[in-house]
Amino acid sequence: MNTNEQLPKPSYLDFQDRPWTSGLLRPLLISLLAASVPAGPLAVLRALTPWRLGYALPVFFLAALEGVYSTLQLGRPTWRDRRGLGFRLG
Repeated sequence: MNTNEQLPKPSYLDFQDRPWTSGLLRPLLISLLAASVPAGPLAVLRALTPWRLGYALPVFFLAALEGVYSTLQLGRPTWRDRRGLGFRLG
């Protein structure tokens, strides 16, 4: 075995997972994780009070999905000038 031979350097693209980063499952899982954060306090609130917030978890999920979508859109190189707080709040 010759020790002077060098292995080819891996490309940057070798470390990217295109199906995961461009698929539909990733934003859905991130939104589900973000919507599960208020689920615990909401469950405690529902157990202690008669007020039922059955609509809250779907609203949290939709808001998280919107946040994931807008973050993915703002990551595009052509949208670099629109990353400000005013654009995100809008």
